[in-house]
Formats: sequence, structure tokens, C-alpha cells
Amino acid sequence: MCAGKVAEQFPPIQGARLTRWLGLAAPLLLPTIFIAVWLWLGSRGRVH
Repeated sequence: MCAGKVAEQFPPIQGARLTRWLGLAAPLLLPTIFIAVWLWLGSRGRVH
């Protein structure tokens, strides 16, 4: 099966503008959010 026939079997990829933007921003946003949450949890200390 050649690549041209495989490409014809699937519809073109479409998405909302927000979905594309979030996909591009994820490598920057997710680590930032992850670090911020860990810093916030660390600043609260241990709760007994």
C-alpha cells in the first residue's frame, strides 16, 4: 500500500482554533502549571 492511498482513506485533520492553540502551547504551559502546583503544595507544608 503506498502512502498516497493511505492518506486518501482518512479525512483531513481539522480542529477548533482553541484546540490548535492549546496543543501548541502545551509544552510551555503544562510544566509551568506542574511546577506552580508543586511549589504551592510545598509552601503549605505537611498537614496533620
